[in-house]
Amino acid sequence: MSGEAVIANQARPRFTADLSGPLWPTERGTRVSLRYIDLRFAQLRDEAGLPPELSVHVLRHTYVTNLIEWGYAEKFVQDQVGHAYASTTAIYTSVGDDFKNRMINQALSRIYGGPDAEHPRL
Repeated sequence: MSGEAVIANQARPRFTADLSGPLWPTERGTRVSLRYIDLRFAQLRDEAGLPPELSVHVLRHTYVTNLIEWGYAEKFVQDQVGHAYASTTAIYTSVGDDFKNRMINQALSRIYGGPDAEHPRL
């Protein structure tokens, strides 16, 4: 059995075998609306006692920031989130203080020598 057939038969048995269709289809075969996703996320967030500022879109910002902090190339991150311009991806990035301090230490080590000089992460 081909990989596509396995997915169609096991992962999405009630839906069409068309793998180019919606990722999260409704029982009618249409896409789950962004409004529904936002409302459901807000409901779950509130039930969990998380701050109301947390949204589905914030998770996208977190994903971009994590990729940058974990050392993935900026172009890779830009492609992952489908941005045409690196400046758009930069808006999504808000790295933490630990990451900033690590980058500063590595830069200074390359200039002045030190334990990070031999293995820079930039």
